[in-house]
Amino acid sequence: MQAACMSVTSGLVSFDERCSVQGPCESYEEWKQFITGDCGISLRPEYVAERVAALSNDKDPMTARFVELYGDAYRKRTIQWFERAGAELSG
Repeated sequence: MQAACMSVTSGLVSFDERCSVQGPCESYEEWKQFITGDCGISLRPEYVAERVAALSNDKDPMTARFVELYGDAYRKRTIQWFERAGAELSG
């Protein structure tokens, strides 16, 4: 399965215009490679914190759309992946 960019910044399906959603990632490593390699997104501490906050906000319309498309379990897993990336950055 092809990985998907699961970070939200500026679209209903794609949170970053540099990357389109094609299907959910199966692992942290796959997600991180897609975010940093295929999408060209730098996992800076500010970006990671922004994504965790956005995906944690149930009232955010883009988060609601994310959950509608991929389910709440995937949203929670994506938050965990961003948190893991943040820990790696500070570690």
